[in-house]
Amino acid sequence: MLSLVAALPALHNAMRMEEIKAYVTSPVRYDAATRPTLQLAQDAAAATGACLTTTPPPEAVHTQFYVERLAAIDQKAGTFELNAYWRVWWKDARLAYNGTADGGCVDKLVYNAADAKAQLWQPDFYFEFDATTPVVGAEGDGYLLEVYPDGSIWTSKR
Repeated sequence: MLSLVAALPALHNAMRMEEIKAYVTSPVRYDAATRPTLQLAQDAAAATGACLTTTPPPEAVHTQFYVERLAAIDQKAGTFELNAYWRVWWKDARLAYNGTADGGCVDKLVYNAADAKAQLWQPDFYFEFDATTPVVGAEGDGYLLEVYPDGSIWTSKR
């Protein structure tokens, strides 16, 4: 994947952010429903005419939860509300592109909540015993997702 990107410097040099986003998420080369290492392993097996016989390792996903303020506590209901930032980062080499150090035009691609959800693979999280999780950033306000030239992804939700 990275060698394909390196082989196309002239293409990436002339592209603007929206064009790069369309290129890296093209359905021909990117499947948002398939996790990154699985698709790369499937593509590598298909290129040799072989079947994928082992499951690739899981994605390495890192997370940070910063509590800004405890807004309310309801002891009777056993619930609480808080204002916080939830940051998550991982790498998806399928999204690699040439940054300015390699002659490209941009060093990060910025996605809004709707585009990120529709176009990019993202890890699923499950909160056991959750009463409700009204994440503001889930609907767009307070949501940020950035993709860097090596395919690293950083997201923040408020």
